Amino acid sequence: MDNIRIAVRDSTDSYNVAFFDNEAGIKFKTPNLTKFLAGSASMLSLSFNSKDIDTVKTGCKLSFVYKNKPYWLNIMDIQKNGFKMDLIAYSLVLEINNEQKGSYKSDKAQSIAKYVRIFDPENSLTIGINEVADKSIKLEWTGTNTLLDRLYSIANRFDAEFEFVTETNSDYSLRRHVLNIYRKGNLGKDLTGQPVRVGKDLKVINYSDNIKELYSAVHATGKDGLTIAGLTKTVNDDAGKPLYVTDGAYLRAPQTRNRFPSVGRNSTDNYLLLDLDSTEYETKEALYGYMLAELKKASVPKVSYTAEGSMDGEVGDKMTLIDDLHYDPPLYVQGRISEMTEDIITGRVTETTFTNYERKYSQLSDDLLKRVEELAKEAMPYTLELSTNNGTAFKNGLGSSLITPTLKRGTEVISGASFVWHVGADTQTVPTYSVAAETVKDTQVLSVEAIVGGQVVATSEITFTNVSDGQAGSQGPAGPIGPQGIKGDQGPKGLIGPKGEPAYFFMAYADDQAGTGFSLTDTSKRYMGYYSNNNPTQSASASSYKWVDRSNVVATFMQSTAPANPPEGARWKYTGTSTITVNDSTIKAGEQYLFIGARWVKDVITSDNLQIKDQFINGAMIKNGAVTVDKLFVDTLSAVTSDLGSVTAGNLLLQRSFKAGSSVIPAYKYPDYKTGLFVDNHGLLVNGMPVQKTSSETMASDMPIVAMTAGEVRFSRVDITENLERLLHEGLSDPDFGSIKFGRDSDGRNALVIQVNGQVYLKGQNYTDWSVSTVNRNVRWKVQGNLVIVDYDVTFPTYGTKHIVTVPTKYVSKDLMLDASAWYVNNTKDKKAQLNADGGLHIIGAEANQRYCGQIVWAY
Repeated sequence: MDNIRIAVRDSTDSYNVAFFDNEAGIKFKTPNLTKFLAGSASMLSLSFNSKDIDTVKTGCKLSFVYKNKPYWLNIMDIQKNGFKMDLIAYSLVLEINNEQKGSYKSDKAQSIAKYVRIFDPENSLTIGINEVADKSIKLEWTGTNTLLDRLYSIANRFDAEFEFVTETNSDYSLRRHVLNIYRKGNLGKDLTGQPVRVGKDLKVINYSDNIKELYSAVHATGKDGLTIAGLTKTVNDDAGKPLYVTDGAYLRAPQTRNRFPSVGRNSTDNYLLLDLDSTEYETKEALYGYMLAELKKASVPKVSYTAEGSMDGEVGDKMTLIDDLHYDPPLYVQGRISEMTEDIITGRVTETTFTNYERKYSQLSDDLLKRVEELAKEAMPYTLELSTNNGTAFKNGLGSSLITPTLKRGTEVISGASFVWHVGADTQTVPTYSVAAETVKDTQVLSVEAIVGGQVVATSEITFTNVSDGQAGSQGPAGPIGPQGIKGDQGPKGLIGPKGEPAYFFMAYADDQAGTGFSLTDTSKRYMGYYSNNNPTQSASASSYKWVDRSNVVATFMQSTAPANPPEGARWKYTGTSTITVNDSTIKAGEQYLFIGARWVKDVITSDNLQIKDQFINGAMIKNGAVTVDKLFVDTLSAVTSDLGSVTAGNLLLQRSFKAGSSVIPAYKYPDYKTGLFVDNHGLLVNGMPVQKTSSETMASDMPIVAMTAGEVRFSRVDITENLERLLHEGLSDPDFGSIKFGRDSDGRNALVIQVNGQVYLKGQNYTDWSVSTVNRNVRWKVQGNLVIVDYDVTFPTYGTKHIVTVPTKYVSKDLMLDASAWYVNNTKDKKAQLNADGGLHIIGAEANQRYCGQIVWAY
């Protein structure tokens, strides 16, 4: 799972104040994202450690992208206990979560879009998909609800479901909330044909039921004491038996009464009565519809199912779950995901809640159902993956590599398969296959077949290469011939040939000649062992290997007498036990000597026999002036500590390499690139990571650069392939650039001159982007220096004083009375705009259906 970066934005959504980021930001843990079916709303809870309570606080926004979906939430609650801080954030703007809506009665049938606009006149929601656009209903509400509850009520009345889709900008600010409207049941996918059984990912299905709030009769009144007395209504079940029956002013559920009597079988009533609150319904039919809806919910036991574990689904999806581990007979539940909690660090689902559940009873035996699932699994294709322990590239015919096959069906690893290996005309059936470098001539392709039940179910192939360091040099003078070794039998030719047998060369490593600390991996142990035979499986026994002391430097001659006619440059390791004199040279036992043409001298340390293990050359070993070089090449120079004095150098290039990747916001890809610094006597130049040349470019081809040269700082964007040195010397005359320098203005006064072929864009607490009002989506505001600009284009359905925006109090010095312009032929409909010290800006006495548009500016 990719690292999650969560922007913390200020309460006005104007700028980022911090980032939650476990790689480069505030470290956080237990980030549980819970998504709800109702409106596809979301809630995020997480924990972090901090002493600071002034940066991340209630009212701030959290903005991030998870699984390619943007989220923008309000921090609603923060708790601090010691260093630990816990926060909870909700999706949607505060207005939708908190604003209260009173009673309302429509005088005519209206569409769902019209009702949304009535209760959301500031257009905080933009309607997208609308599957019930052709439906109109006359509705009324009594009492007070939050705007969010009222919206859900509208959806229920229209037999619809809402989906709130968040869109954000590249700086993590909110762009808009889109409201999609679906017919009930259309939100989500139908996955009931792919049952999920308790086992690997799904851990358990939890079940609960209770009758604590069970009722078998209801009573309610409408406006002026209205009841349903006089109505005769009956609702029957599929068998024609009555489920709900009117009885005077009551509505009863006889089947519920029979299952759950209130007193006992000797009672004449036995109904459990729920007395509903009085309502404002004006007709018996409307009151009956309300009572029937309440009795349907109250007359059945409250049964719920929750699932623990990971499932591949989203809220709204319909699924079939089977638990034959904890239930007998097996439990079959078909339901709709109404709530899902995910850990956004791991990307795994931790808990799922279902609604609209229905317990199913299998008409098949459980064994038969399992066989059906097995048949579905058998329809999935096999895949064959090959891995090696030593790669696929050899050098100079040395080494070997063991190939291990893994057969899968989907994500399940299949055991019990056999594998047939083909190299040229040679075929072997073994579980793993070892390739020796000496058998590979340039390249060699090996193929393998996976066999299950006597059938080939998958194939794969792998290519090995063998490269050499080049052709050997001319033959040097031959030395004395040593003792003849024992001649071995002619070995097989290896894999080539229909009847040949492969030969395998193996190496191991140890601390001494006895094989102590035996290892198949080279970890700089002193002794190296080797052996060769026809068995592809490498031996783990030290006794199988011939051991060689790698710390010895092998000489040209190893003998107890002086070599006869040695070539110049020959080395001789004297194996005698006593000191001798050869060609006026003193030769000591066990030491190595170099022949320089007339005599032997003690062998000096050269680059081909120097081995330094876990040692360092320190300053005491080097005399001043002892190191003189034309050029010095170092793979990694970790640090230089010195008083360098005056340094004269040609140029300096420091660069760091990065792999190709992609940006999420804005979305584009970028290739492998380098960033760094170039310095010479022309100046200094720094480049950054690739960026888009245009907003439509899918692969970034530009890079930003900053140069300090000729007494000024220059900024530009150039092609990603440009050379930094050439740019510093020649390429800064590009017309698309900006610069900063200290000079004089046209009147000869000292000035910091900022010049750019484009716009100058300042950003800070007193230079902000446009921010959309959290009160009215048709109002936006920004700060430029010590001026606040409010841009508005609003129309209100009713007369009155209208709150259009709230800005932070730091941008308000005092109460002000300003002007708001009406879209009218003269100024007779203009109004006053009142700015309060709390940052609230209101249009006083706004007329209904009159458009007000313009800009309001004040200084602070």
